[in-house]
Amino acid sequence: MLVPVPGFSELPWRSRARALGLAALQLGASHLPVSFAIALLPGAAHRRLRRLAAPLRVPLARPRASIEVGRALAALADARVPVALAPEVSIVVPTAGAVRWLELCLRAVAAFTRPGSYEVVVIDDATPDAGAVAAIVAAHPGARLARSDQRRGFAASVNAGVALCRAGSIVVLNDDVVVTPGWLDALLARLRADPRVAWVGPVSNDTGDEASVGADYSTLEELLAFASRASGPPREVEKLALYCALLDRAAFETVGGLDQGYRRGMFEDDDLAMALGARGKRVLLAPEVFVHHAAGTTLRALSPFEYFATFELNRRRFEQRWQVRWRVREGQA
Repeated sequence: MLVPVPGFSELPWRSRARALGLAALQLGASHLPVSFAIALLPGAAHRRLRRLAAPLRVPLARPRASIEVGRALAALADARVPVALAPEVSIVVPTAGAVRWLELCLRAVAAFTRPGSYEVVVIDDATPDAGAVAAIVAAHPGARLARSDQRRGFAASVNAGVALCRAGSIVVLNDDVVVTPGWLDALLARLRADPRVAWVGPVSNDTGDEASVGADYSTLEELLAFASRASGPPREVEKLALYCALLDRAAFETVGGLDQGYRRGMFEDDDLAMALGARGKRVLLAPEVFVHHAAGTTLRALSPFEYFATFELNRRRFEQRWQVRWRVREGQA
């Protein structure tokens, strides 16, 4: 049974058909080796199907990387975010219910970030277990918590968090991200090196764009060893995902923050990149920084139909706003 998605019936028939087709393919992809099947197609058909299948929430011929959360928490048991009197960077962490990932996220930040250089602002977006979130944040002296009793969504949570920040540089950090040693200083150096740069991001195991790199690990120790080998010169890109984004606060606020008209954490990153680019600002990928991203803990709660219906609604909004045709970028296909 299809769960009604407001606005879906008003979409053009092509968009509705695409959403329904992708939802059906997603259901099949959960049980069939689609990457193997796609690889058997002739070259042109292979490339086209990979582009069409880019929104699918399945890996296509990429090694898997994961972390066992309990063991990682034990390894970082003593890590706590310290108080920062004059933070250089404010880290905004929106959370919507991934409690154990949030705990690991904060401990990794505390363990692998230079003390005194940052503060943390956690935005609780009406999580079911508010007490658990509050207890996690309370364990970190340098972290603050703000809660909304009604679900506002990713963009509104980020904007609310930025309004509470003290620093001139902002990191938007998903609660299912595990940072690695030296991550923030490396990103900050890239941001400060060029006043035209307004957004710097790392590479990761699962981003849906050109920041994705092949990674294969299953423990925190293996992750840290893998991250220590990350290297490469920075390069300008059209956009990055907002799972771990260092932003110039002035540039972010000049464009009005994240557009809150998109649904369920899709296309806000595309929109922000367009808004910054329209003002002559650059987006930079820093391959020497690798972080782990569990990817989509909120979106996984949606059924395939809800996911792709929302994707089509957001894509149409993006295309109408910017008068461009959204396309799959390198790394998504």
